[in-house]
Amino acid sequence: MTVYRNSEKMKELRVSVKQKGWIDDDSEDLHLYRLPDGKYTVASGNHRIFLSHQIDIQKINAMVSLLIPESYIPENIKAKIKDYEDKEKTYQIEVEKIRESLEALGEIRKNVKDEFTYKNFCNLRDEMYNKRQYLLLKLAKFLNLVPHEATE
Repeated sequence: MTVYRNSEKMKELRVSVKQKGWIDDDSEDLHLYRLPDGKYTVASGNHRIFLSHQIDIQKINAMVSLLIPESYIPENIKAKIKDYEDKEKTYQIEVEKIRESLEALGEIRKNVKDEFTYKNFCNLRDEMYNKRQYLLLKLAKFLNLVPHEATE
Protein backbone atom coordinates (compact mmCIF):
# COMPACT_ATOMS: atom_id res chain seq x y z
CA MET A 1 0.00 0.00 0.00
CA THR A 2 2.93 2.37 0.33
CA VAL A 3 2.81 2.83 -3.44
CA TYR A 4 -0.28 5.02 -2.98
CA ARG A 5 1.05 7.21 -0.18
CA ASN A 6 2.72 9.79 -2.41
CA SER A 7 1.11 9.15 -5.79
CA GLU A 8 -0.38 12.08 -7.71
CA LYS A 9 -3.85 10.54 -7.49
CA MET A 10 -3.53 10.20 -3.71
CA LYS A 11 -2.41 13.81 -3.39
CA GLU A 12 -5.44 14.96 -5.42
CA LEU A 13 -7.77 12.83 -3.29
CA ARG A 14 -6.30 14.26 -0.07
CA VAL A 15 -6.73 17.84 -1.33
CA SER A 16 -10.31 17.11 -2.38
CA VAL A 17 -11.16 15.59 1.02
CA LYS A 18 -9.49 18.50 2.83
CA GLN A 19 -11.47 21.07 0.80
CA LYS A 20 -14.83 19.32 0.51
CA GLY A 21 -14.77 16.67 3.20
CA TRP A 22 -15.29 12.97 2.59
CA ILE A 23 -17.93 12.72 -0.14
CA ASP A 24 -19.27 9.22 -0.46
CA ASP A 25 -22.20 9.63 -2.86
CA ASP A 26 -21.16 7.28 -5.64
CA SER A 27 -20.69 3.66 -4.59
CA GLU A 28 -19.11 2.92 -7.98
CA ASP A 29 -16.02 4.91 -6.95
CA LEU A 30 -15.11 1.85 -4.92
CA HIS A 31 -15.68 -1.64 -6.29
CA LEU A 32 -15.11 -4.68 -4.09
CA TYR A 33 -15.29 -8.39 -4.73
CA ARG A 34 -16.79 -10.55 -1.99
CA LEU A 35 -14.96 -13.86 -1.94
CA PRO A 36 -16.62 -17.19 -1.04
CA ASP A 37 -14.84 -17.14 2.35
CA GLY A 38 -16.64 -13.87 3.19
CA LYS A 39 -13.58 -11.65 2.80
CA TYR A 40 -13.42 -8.68 0.44
CA THR A 41 -10.79 -7.61 -2.05
CA VAL A 42 -10.58 -4.33 -3.94
CA ALA A 43 -11.35 -4.35 -7.67
CA SER A 44 -11.01 -0.55 -8.03
CA GLY A 45 -10.71 2.31 -5.58
CA ASN A 46 -7.50 1.39 -3.75
CA HIS A 47 -6.73 5.04 -3.07
CA ARG A 48 -10.10 5.57 -1.37
CA ILE A 49 -9.55 2.47 0.81
CA PHE A 50 -6.04 3.59 1.74
CA LEU A 51 -7.11 7.14 2.61
CA SER A 52 -10.21 6.03 4.52
CA HIS A 53 -7.96 3.90 6.77
CA GLN A 54 -5.55 6.80 7.26
CA ILE A 55 -8.23 9.27 8.32
CA ASP A 56 -10.17 6.64 10.27
CA ILE A 57 -13.43 6.55 8.32
CA GLN A 58 -15.31 3.54 9.63
CA LYS A 59 -17.84 3.03 6.84
CA ILE A 60 -17.86 3.91 3.13
CA ASN A 61 -20.17 3.11 0.22
CA ALA A 62 -19.00 0.53 -2.29
CA MET A 63 -20.30 -1.50 -5.19
CA VAL A 64 -19.85 -5.18 -4.30
CA SER A 65 -19.69 -8.07 -6.75
CA LEU A 66 -20.03 -11.60 -5.45
CA LEU A 67 -17.55 -14.12 -6.76
CA ILE A 68 -18.99 -17.60 -7.20
CA PRO A 69 -16.45 -20.29 -8.07
CA GLU A 70 -17.45 -22.08 -11.27
CA SER A 71 -17.22 -25.40 -9.46
CA TYR A 72 -20.09 -24.26 -7.20
CA ILE A 73 -22.43 -23.75 -10.18
CA PRO A 74 -24.50 -26.79 -11.18
CA GLU A 75 -24.53 -27.73 -14.88
CA ASN A 76 -28.21 -26.85 -15.35
CA ILE A 77 -27.56 -23.34 -14.00
CA LYS A 78 -24.49 -22.99 -16.24
CA ALA A 79 -26.66 -23.91 -19.23
CA LYS A 80 -29.28 -21.27 -18.31
CA ILE A 81 -26.57 -18.65 -17.83
CA LYS A 82 -25.07 -19.51 -21.23
CA ASP A 83 -28.50 -19.29 -22.86
CA TYR A 84 -29.10 -15.85 -21.31
CA GLU A 85 -25.61 -14.68 -22.37
CA ASP A 86 -26.11 -15.90 -25.94
CA LYS A 87 -29.47 -14.15 -26.21
CA GLU A 88 -28.05 -10.99 -24.69
CA LYS A 89 -25.22 -10.98 -27.28
CA THR A 90 -27.69 -11.58 -30.12
CA TYR A 91 -29.89 -8.71 -28.96
CA GLN A 92 -26.85 -6.46 -28.54
CA ILE A 93 -25.84 -7.11 -32.16
CA GLU A 94 -29.32 -6.05 -33.28
CA VAL A 95 -29.19 -2.98 -31.03
CA GLU A 96 -25.90 -1.91 -32.63
CA LYS A 97 -27.19 -2.47 -36.18
CA ILE A 98 -30.32 -0.42 -35.58
CA ARG A 99 -28.37 2.27 -33.69
CA GLU A 100 -26.06 2.70 -36.69
CA SER A 101 -29.07 2.94 -38.99
CA LEU A 102 -30.73 5.53 -36.77
CA GLU A 103 -27.53 7.55 -36.36
CA ALA A 104 -27.15 7.65 -40.14
CA LEU A 105 -30.54 9.36 -40.26
CA GLY A 106 -29.26 12.01 -37.86
CA GLU A 107 -31.84 14.56 -36.80
CA ILE A 108 -34.48 13.18 -39.16
CA ARG A 109 -35.04 10.00 -37.15
CA LYS A 110 -38.63 9.75 -38.27
CA ASN A 111 -38.80 6.03 -38.74
CA VAL A 112 -40.94 5.26 -35.71
CA LYS A 113 -40.84 1.54 -36.48
CA ASP A 114 -37.01 1.48 -36.19
CA GLU A 115 -37.12 3.49 -32.97
CA PHE A 116 -39.68 1.06 -31.53
CA THR A 117 -37.62 -1.96 -32.66
CA TYR A 118 -34.48 -0.41 -31.19
CA LYS A 119 -36.12 0.09 -27.80
CA ASN A 120 -37.53 -3.44 -27.86
CA PHE A 121 -34.12 -4.99 -28.54
CA CYS A 122 -32.60 -2.83 -25.78
CA ASN A 123 -35.28 -4.09 -23.39
CA LEU A 124 -34.74 -7.72 -24.44
CA ARG A 125 -30.97 -7.38 -23.99
CA ASP A 126 -31.44 -5.84 -20.55
CA GLU A 127 -33.95 -8.53 -19.60
CA MET A 128 -31.43 -11.28 -20.40
CA TYR A 129 -28.78 -9.51 -18.33
CA ASN A 130 -31.20 -9.13 -15.43
CA LYS A 131 -32.31 -12.76 -15.62
CA ARG A 132 -28.67 -13.89 -15.50
CA GLN A 133 -27.94 -11.64 -12.52
CA TYR A 134 -31.07 -12.77 -10.69
CA LEU A 135 -30.21 -16.43 -11.27
CA LEU A 136 -26.68 -15.92 -9.94
CA LEU A 137 -27.90 -13.98 -6.93
CA LYS A 138 -30.44 -16.70 -6.14
CA LEU A 139 -27.65 -19.29 -6.34
CA ALA A 140 -25.35 -17.17 -4.16
CA LYS A 141 -28.07 -16.89 -1.52
CA PHE A 142 -28.67 -20.65 -1.67
CA LEU A 143 -24.92 -21.22 -1.20
CA ASN A 144 -24.84 -18.72 1.71
CA LEU A 145 -22.36 -16.49 -0.13
CA VAL A 146 -24.44 -13.35 0.40
CA PRO A 147 -23.92 -11.49 3.68
CA HIS A 148 -26.96 -11.67 5.97
CA GLU A 149 -27.55 -7.89 5.90
CA ALA A 150 -27.77 -7.96 2.08
CA THR A 151 -30.57 -10.54 2.05
CA GLU A 152 -32.99 -8.33 3.97
